Amino acid sequence: MLRFVEERIVQRPSGDETATELRACTVWADEQPIEADDDRGLAPLAVRFELPDEPRWTTALADHPPRYWQLEVDVARRGGADLRCVFPLPVYPVD
Repeated sequence: MLRFVEERIVQRPSGDETATELRACTVWADEQPIEADDDRGLAPLAVRFELPDEPRWTTALADHPPRYWQLEVDVARRGGADLRCVFPLPVYPVD
C-alpha cells in the first residue's frame, strides 16, 4: 500500500488542561495486491502507482505539521513467517 500522510495538530481534554498532540492521518492511499508463487523466492517485483499531480502532494518533512509518503509491504507466506515493513518514500516534483 502506498499512502500520503498529513500529521494534524489535535487538541484533547486532559484533566483540567488541554493537551496538544500530532496525529498521523492518511489523506490518500492506493493498494496493489500481488499474488506471487512460493517458488518465486526473493525475485524483485515491479509495482507502479499513479500519484496525484499537485504540489500539495509532495513530501514536506520540515513543515509543521509534516506531510510524507509511506510504502507498506505485507507478505504472507504459507508455512513461513509473515513480513510487514513500512518504508518512508520521498516524493518531490520533477523539474
